Amino acid sequence: KPAVNQASIASGDLGQIEIPLPPLEEQRRVVTEVEGYQQEIACFESAIEVKRRAIEKTLDKVWGNS
Repeated sequence: KPAVNQASIASGDLGQIEIPLPPLEEQRRVVTEVEGYQQEIACFESAIEVKRRAIEKTLDKVWGNS
């Protein structure tokens, strides 16, 4: 429904909308997969930080800041 150039939906209309969800087992599988990716990302971020510190140490040696 238009209202001052913004679309709006009445809360009663919203309650009538059915949102299909995958079966619970599929939801759990997706969560497990996403959590695995998040763990990988955390490992990569940690490795990046280690390399970043190594670069900073090397630059300090090169520029005589150590």
